[in-house]
Amino acid sequence: MVNREEIKQLVRAAVEQTLGQPAAAQPASYYAPWTGVAYEGHPSQQQFSVGEAAELKQQLLELVEQQLCTIEKDRVCDHCGLCRSLGF
Repeated sequence: MVNREEIKQLVRAAVEQTLGQPAAAQPASYYAPWTGVAYEGHPSQQQFSVGEAAELKQQLLELVEQQLCTIEKDRVCDHCGLCRSLGF
């Protein structure tokens, strides 16, 4: 099986042959001046980390599950909004 680097070299060779000039090599890293971070690949290929979002979701669920209703003291809050309304 042909690996990724061999494919890149074959494509560059084909482009050079077609255009008659050497193809520009991609830089090994990109620097994003607005963030001050150097990326190993192009920034458009970076993926978001969902681990932090999952932790925040778990914390939010724990808060909601632990909160008791202010109207019916023996029930868990189901966010019906009665405590924020002017009347029943």
